[in-house]
Amino acid sequence: MSQRVTTMEGTTLRRTFLIAALICVQPAVANAVDARDMDRLQTSRVCERCDLRGAVLKGLDLRGARLSGSNLRQADLKESNLSRADLVRADLRRAELEKSLAAEADLSGAQLRGADLEKADFTRAVFDSGDLREVDLEGATLPGAVLDGADARGTGMKRADLSGVSAISADLRGVNLERAKINNADLREANLERANLERANLSSSNLSGANLSNANLRRADLSGADLRDADLSEAVLRLTILSGANLEGVRGLDADELAQACGDEATRLPRGYESRRCD
Repeated sequence: MSQRVTTMEGTTLRRTFLIAALICVQPAVANAVDARDMDRLQTSRVCERCDLRGAVLKGLDLRGARLSGSNLRQADLKESNLSRADLVRADLRRAELEKSLAAEADLSGAQLRGADLEKADFTRAVFDSGDLREVDLEGATLPGAVLDGADARGTGMKRADLSGVSAISADLRGVNLERAKINNADLREANLERANLERANLSSSNLSGANLSNANLRRADLSGADLRDADLSEAVLRLTILSGANLEGVRGLDADELAQACGDEATRLPRGYESRRCD
């Protein structure tokens, strides 16, 4: 009887050790890069629908690379050159793209949630319908980029250059755009609810029909901006510049908040509202 118990205990211990070993090995297997896919990428720059999870691609020249549909989740692409690369529907969740160069890259429908794009250059890149939730874009350069219909909730864009971007109907709820350049941008019907736009430059931008409810527009420059039919419910307008801005048809405009902003003779306000002149 004692021998049988000892055998059972031994079997149990072996199973326990085996399970523990599998648990330790699984993450490494999950993050293993397919060697053939790596070779294809490095030799031809063509690796569509490849498995490159966790790949170390730091500093590589991948200009014009075709990576549509590829899995680049948690890949290290810091300081790489992805200019004009095809990354349509690629999975870049939690990827490292800090200081990378991706001018004119196509990331339509790509998944970038939690990715690090700090100080990266995405001039004229396309992100339409992409998932950019919680992406770090602080100090990034994106002039002329396309973010139409993109989901960028909770994204950090402090001090980013978004001049001339198109973000029509984009979901920008809760984004941090403090001190960002968003002048001459097309933000029609964009959802900027609870967005932090303190000291942001939104001059000459089209915000018609946009949702700016509960947004922080303290010291923001909205000179020459089109805000027709926008929702400004509970928005903070302290020291906001509205010179030449068109606010006709805006909803939720609070007279007390407007009194803290300033405009000029070219500012167009809803009937019955007035603003002080900017110094």
